[in-house]
Amino acid sequence: MNGKKTYIVRLSSDTIEELARHEKDSNPSCLDRIKRMLNDLAINPRRYGIGKPKPLKHRGGDVWSRRIDERYRMAYEI
Repeated sequence: MNGKKTYIVRLSSDTIEELARHEKDSNPSCLDRIKRMLNDLAINPRRYGIGKPKPLKHRGGDVWSRRIDERYRMAYEI
């Protein structure tokens, strides 16, 4: 093992449904970006990767978000 900590990404049933909708309706580049962001979360959900990770202060706990595109964001709890 390389000594680096990795995270397990668990998706809620609502998230899985939303991803299925994106697969059906969205453009492929948006879906690819979401998949890359999910991979980045396993490496370092606070700092690593695309989407400009930011803590959401008004949500309480360790809740963060990343920008998917100009219109959408992905919120997640660590």
